[in-house]
Amino acid sequence: MEKINIKYFGDVHVNEFFDEKKLYRIEDEVNDDKTNYICFTGDLINSTNFIRENVSKRKIIISFLERLGRISPVIFTLGNHDIFMENNGWQNDWYEEFWKDVSAIDGINMLKYIFKYEDENIYITDIDPGFSYYENNTGHEDKEELIKALKIKKRFYQYLNTNRLNILLSHSPVFMTDKDILDIINEFDVILSGHMHNGLVPPIIDQIIKNNRGFITPDMTLFPDNVRGTKNIMYGDKLIKLMITGGITKISKSRILNAIFPMSVSEFEYDKKTKKIKTIR
Repeated sequence: MEKINIKYFGDVHVNEFFDEKKLYRIEDEVNDDKTNYICFTGDLINSTNFIRENVSKRKIIISFLERLGRISPVIFTLGNHDIFMENNGWQNDWYEEFWKDVSAIDGINMLKYIFKYEDENIYITDIDPGFSYYENNTGHEDKEELIKALKIKKRFYQYLNTNRLNILLSHSPVFMTDKDILDIINEFDVILSGHMHNGLVPPIIDQIIKNNRGFITPDMTLFPDNVRGTKNIMYGDKLIKLMITGGITKISKSRILNAIFPMSVSEFEYDKKTKKIKTIR
């Protein structure tokens, strides 16, 4: 295998408003003979209480993941909504039974339980900083919580093999260009993220203006950076690519607005010989 093809997506946000036809559209997008790996960047569900109460939705999700796992290896990280219960605000809730069922599916490599995915071509791990990273008294994501989580994880992935493509899955891209964070994660070649829903940039503007800025983030920061597209980060003489997928669902509780904003499945190719990365979409 001289070239490695990776499809990645996130922010499905299955809830009572979700159009289940989108799951088949995702499957169609990734199901071709080029696909070597599929990465999921988090937020499969919109809340744990919704999925606890809807057996039929759980079965639909499990069936979708079973089909996905038959295409190529799926490497799976969690997002904030995957561990949140919605109850007059957000509360921490780990739905062990459901995630154990997900992790048991053939072809689904859930990093919460296996820590890493690796073969002769690729090494993939994730960072899952937990509930208090997203929900705390600042109203924003907490950099210090991320640093603590990364320092723990760093003990297990130091001295990565530079002959493989090394990928970090981070649901949120917020601090991925911060120097303190880069000091810890600089061994990775690619960081795959989601979470930002493309900054709610309308499709026509997204096509015309090619940068990494958007209009708003999930924590209501206006005109943020690091919310869409690919950003080249230089750490010394090393190039790291931050690649942010736009999300399957843009606004989780609005069928009308989600009809306006298209779902995003992203793709890139890695040439093992030249070590070059080509963004395809």
